[in-house]
Parts: sequence; structure tokens; C-alpha cells
Amino acid sequence: MKNFIMLVMAVALSVAGISQKANTPEFDKKLAADLLTRSLVELETTVKGLSMEELTYIPEDGGWSVLNCLEHIAVTEPVLLGQIQGVIEQNVLNPKKDLSAEDGLIITYVTDRTKKVVTPEPFRPSEKNQNKTKEEFLEEIRKNRKAVLDFLQSTDADLRHLFAPYPYGEADMVQQFLIIGAHSFRHTMQITEIIEESRGTELESKKIVAKKYFKAFHRGDLEEVYSYLSEDCVVQYGTEEPKEAKLFFVDSAPLIATLAFETHGVYSSENTDNVLIEFSFTVPERNGSPAVTTEAVDIIQFDENNKIVKIKVVPNS
Repeated sequence: MKNFIMLVMAVALSVAGISQKANTPEFDKKLAADLLTRSLVELETTVKGLSMEELTYIPEDGGWSVLNCLEHIAVTEPVLLGQIQGVIEQNVLNPKKDLSAEDGLIITYVTDRTKKVVTPEPFRPSEKNQNKTKEEFLEEIRKNRKAVLDFLQSTDADLRHLFAPYPYGEADMVQQFLIIGAHSFRHTMQITEIIEESRGTELESKKIVAKKYFKAFHRGDLEEVYSYLSEDCVVQYGTEEPKEAKLFFVDSAPLIATLAFETHGVYSSENTDNVLIEFSFTVPERNGSPAVTTEAVDIIQFDENNKIVKIKVVPNS
């Protein structure tokens, strides 16, 4: 998220710094075209490879899913282009007004996610689009963006001296094109936030499953243990070869029943979607031999259905 914000700010600052010196419409067009192009690339990169769970996840405080955001971008851009075309058609010029120094400020305003804007009903997710896929929305966005870029390059209007309102004030037509790109950036940032929350929530749910499995394991309740496992789950102790989990637990049940367990922590792996359980188990005093406590870590791996597929026990010798 931090890198993404820095990218948006870099675009804003570069546009602001250069456009104050801009003297030709072609140069101004390039500023807008660059932002429109970069924002589409950023959007496509952000949603690439997302699972259906991530695409349809609704944030805990409500709001839109990733697919809802894509729908909103797809629905909004043709309207924004139509508004620009309408102003150009009316051709009410104001040669004395110059807002070009505000290019960067406008981009910053539009991309600022702390500034909330109420979305009008026509631009909100609708039932008619609820069965559309990510690729269908992206294809629509690509087509719309091409139409925007084609019109930007083909028009011979005096874009810097035609003006129209936007949510934070007034903007010239170059800036109205910038707003389309910035609006795309804004919702790409929203999509990034949704993805981060969905992945965090998924890890939390995996931690809950891991804790339930381990408590059942402590109690020796193998039927409950099995309810958290996938059909092909395996257990690997140390460097031994993995064994089928159900057979491993049955074979180990007599020994497991004699052990005293203590859980020291449950963590999410930094580099994977695995859950780590730090614990110790104590073999009680037996035949004059003192009790022995061993510290260990369970590395618990999940499938896409949050079923455990592998449990690797790593003793801390």
C-alpha cells in the first residue's frame, strides 16, 4: 500500500511540476494519456491472479467487493467521457482562466481515500451485473479506456480553456481526463485495501481452525481432529517421511494419551499461508526416569477450503 501511494504521489507531483510550464495542447494531452495508461496497468496488475473468494469478499465494515469496484469503474468512465464531450461540443471558452497549476492537486484530491464521496445510484453495483466475471469487467474497462484515449488524441478543442465542475471544485478539460485516470487509481487503492483485509481475515480463520484442531488433539478426540483434516492430509515428524494423518494418529494414540501439552503461541507464517503453533509436550516420569519436556513447532498447511493438508512437527532439540 505504501509503494502504491508513493506511485500516485509521484504521478501527481510530476504532472503538477510540468504542467505549469506546458504551452501546447499536445504536451498537456501527453500528461493525461500517461496517467490514463499507467492507471489501467496498475489496476490490471492489482487484480491479477485473485481467487473468487478475494474477488467477492465484502469488507467487515460493509462496502464494495473487488468485483463491485471493477463494475463501478466500468460504468463510470463512459459517463465521464460523455460529460467531457458535452462541454467540448458547447465550446464555451474562457481564455483568461488558467487552472493548469492545479493538476497535481486535483489528482491528489481524487485519489485521497480519506475524502469520502457519496456515489450516485447509477454508478453503484447493480443486480444486472452481478453475474459478470472479472475478465468481463476488465474487457469493458479496456474498451472504455481506449475510447477515452482515442478521443483525447483526436480532439482539436482548446482543452485548457474549457471548464466544468468536479466534486472538489472546477477543472479544465485536460484535468477532466486526469480525473478519469485518478478515479481509476482511487479505486485500485480501494481494491488493494480489500485484498489486504480479505487475506488477513483468511489467515485469522486458518488460525482458528488450527487452534481447534490442536485442542482436540490435546484431548485425544480423534473424531474432531479428523473433521479439520483434508482427505489426503499427512503428518511429518522431524525429518521422517510424511505419513497418512489418520493412520499416524491411530498408531500414536496410546503415546499421545500419556503426554502433557502446553501451547505457547499461534502465529501466521510471514512468507506463506501456513499457521505455526509453538508448544511443548512432557513425557511423564516412568520407571525411575525423570519427566522429559520437549519444545516443538507445528507447521500447519491448508488447502483452498481451509482444510489441513499437512502437519509438520519440528522438535526443538
